[in-house]
Amino acid sequence: MTLIHTHTQGTQLSQRIHPTLTTAQRHVVDFCSNGPGTYIVPSSPGSQVFVKRGDPSLEAEARTQAYLYAQAQSSAFDLHVPKVYDVFNDGNGNTYLVMEYIPAPSFHAWISEPDLSAEERSRRTDVAIDAIANTVEVLLQCPLPDGNGIGPVGGGYIQHSFFCMEEAPISFVDAAALGKYVNKALKRRPRRPQDRVSLDTEARLLCPSDVSLKNFLWDSVNERVWMVDYQHVNVLPHSFASFYFHSAPDPFVEAVAKKISLPVSSQLNLLQSAAVIVIQSGIRSFGLDENGDVKSRR
Repeated sequence: MTLIHTHTQGTQLSQRIHPTLTTAQRHVVDFCSNGPGTYIVPSSPGSQVFVKRGDPSLEAEARTQAYLYAQAQSSAFDLHVPKVYDVFNDGNGNTYLVMEYIPAPSFHAWISEPDLSAEERSRRTDVAIDAIANTVEVLLQCPLPDGNGIGPVGGGYIQHSFFCMEEAPISFVDAAALGKYVNKALKRRPRRPQDRVSLDTEARLLCPSDVSLKNFLWDSVNERVWMVDYQHVNVLPHSFASFYFHSAPDPFVEAVAKKISLPVSSQLNLLQSAAVIVIQSGIRSFGLDENGDVKSRR
């Protein structure tokens, strides 16, 4: 990917501050100078790339997105994923995820176009629900990466609504470790503290847990859906997928859940109880390590 410099002073500054960055990376840093967020950056003449600037969690997101892009290219899965071109850190704590730019509006923008009749807006909402549900269904059936890990592809912190601030406090090594964490929370219930979940015997799925109209683009000409946000896509036990879709307060997620074939987990009630404790207690890790065991005191 060849990127064109557009800000000479900024480029000279970035060369002094970021001597190890490539020319293309320095151009991205210069262009994305207004802080964390998303940017459409000019690249080779007449083309653009889409850039996310944020914290190091973008590296895990990039791995997940690149994995799903490869799956979409090499299989019959009807999944449309922007190609990841680069992910890098500027040396000052900022991470940049550079990907293919898709010239299509989000479903949110498509439904929110001005001067639509109520009937047309309702029709477009129905189209969005069906199209996004089909994409979610494909994602839930996608082959998993090798190994028995959970979280983003290649490991890392789970991003999911079960956790306080939607991020796991620990990089759990597997479903058994995650189950120990959930059970640690359940022990704090004033009633029936003996109840336990068992997650390590459940099927694991690639589960999205930030399903919104803004995270899917709609190419209405080709009737093609592009999923563009993978921060909250994780390999998770079935119960965590069920927790997101079957106890969602968002009416749109609820509508999508009715369209997919994901069964309701028999452990959903326990997970809901544990989530209340996790979010309200303010205790992040419950003193556990990545294996779900109590940390040794030295």
